[in-house]
Amino acid sequence: MSKATWLLFVDTKLLLEEVFLDINIPFDCEFLVVQEEGDNAALLTEVYRVKSALPLQTRFFGTWTSRDGLTWPNLSLYQRRDSLQGIALKTAFLRVSIYSRLILYSRMIHYSTHNYFHVSVVHDRSKLTQKKLFVLNSIASLTS
Repeated sequence: MSKATWLLFVDTKLLLEEVFLDINIPFDCEFLVVQEEGDNAALLTEVYRVKSALPLQTRFFGTWTSRDGLTWPNLSLYQRRDSLQGIALKTAFLRVSIYSRLILYSRMIHYSTHNYFHVSVVHDRSKLTQKKLFVLNSIASLTS
């Protein structure tokens, strides 16, 4: 997820779909549009696209008034964006032993310059052999 939150002030006469016609706001980007609502208030609208070719999604995000200040939802970004608009995600599951996962993980760390890969290993340490413990400790030292 992007760490920045974008805030854009837009005239209320403009349609957001036209403002963002050829602009892709990614699904994981927090982008808020502020539009005046009378003299002492403003509406905040969240905008994003699930995929660049799909329509702009607009969601009411909150309000600002001179009397009450800013009000917005308590939900996280992904709780607010609970629909992928029918996009199919390709996934895979591979069942391997803990030892194989540790070897695979150490190779990924070695060859990955950006460290994109992550394998979580939760296992009862009392059942690990000395060789597996050595590999586990070696990986821990590589990642710290």
